[in-house]
Amino acid sequence: MRKKRLKVFIVILFFLALFYVGIHMTSRTRFQANNTYNISSLTYTKNDVNVSYPNISGLKDAEIQQRINDLLKKEAFRELDLQGEPFIEENGVEDIKLFIEYQILNQNNNCLSVKYTGDVFVKDSAYSRSILTTINIDLNKGTRLQLRDMINVDYGFVKEIREVLRLFINKNPDLEIVYKEKLEYDDDDFINVFRQADNELGSDCFSYLTEDYLGISFATAHTAGDHFEIEIEIKDILKYLKNKKVIE
Repeated sequence: MRKKRLKVFIVILFFLALFYVGIHMTSRTRFQANNTYNISSLTYTKNDVNVSYPNISGLKDAEIQQRINDLLKKEAFRELDLQGEPFIEENGVEDIKLFIEYQILNQNNNCLSVKYTGDVFVKDSAYSRSILTTINIDLNKGTRLQLRDMINVDYGFVKEIREVLRLFINKNPDLEIVYKEKLEYDDDDFINVFRQADNELGSDCFSYLTEDYLGISFATAHTAGDHFEIEIEIKDILKYLKNKKVIE
């Protein structure tokens, strides 16, 4: 009887060991799969322009990888492109002081979200401006994701954002006069702003993703910092997500 029990015990231990190894190997494989590309930093410096931006490598599709890197670089130089003529690296620029750095806010197998911050001063301007732009990229297609590509921008979503804005304004009473103009938008105004957000041709509204939040950046008066950001937990807006892969 003891030998029989011992055999049963050994069999149970054997299957438990297999189960553990199976979980361990699956987790490791998933971890490896989440690191199928690398991100390095590139910096352009010429005259009074200093711009840093990310560059990815290791993707299986070289064409998609090139498109992604072109988008990441173009967004970093957005401010120069908006000055009137397309920016040409070899020529550099005059009469403009520009500093841009970046931060990777979120990255997974399907989406990369990057924030660019810095400041720009154009000759004869009264002051320098603070800059914040973002870019969200579909890593499977090598295309830019605008807010409207990730979120169903409807009246329900606008209601959620209004509430976050109210809370934000309550925490910043000194700047209430500046910020509350956004609350005076009607629902259709908000929908129009959100549907135009992240426009590569020029936008006053940008979106970004972190592991747990959707962030939205609004342009505002220079006295209030040129821009301000609000964040809403993704778990609170899951029903508005068009494609949940962007957070996986």
